[in-house]
Amino acid sequence: DPARTLHALCQSIDIPFETAMLSWEPGPRADDGVWAPAWYDRVYASTGFASPRPLPPPLAAPLERLAEAGMPSFDRLRAHAL
Repeated sequence: DPARTLHALCQSIDIPFETAMLSWEPGPRADDGVWAPAWYDRVYASTGFASPRPLPPPLAAPLERLAEAGMPSFDRLRAHAL
């Protein structure tokens, strides 16, 4: 939900939300930075937020245990998410 998330971000940093923030003209921007042409192909082609990608397949058992071990740290960070 890009609109809801962006609205929450704007509130958290005390700037006004505008619906114009949800779409843009395709192509590079003057302030993209020197590495932008190497990294931003899909961004340059975009005009708005895309639908979310499908969830990845479940983790293999050894990786699942590793992910579970990291959950306490993730949960502490998630407490600060918008």
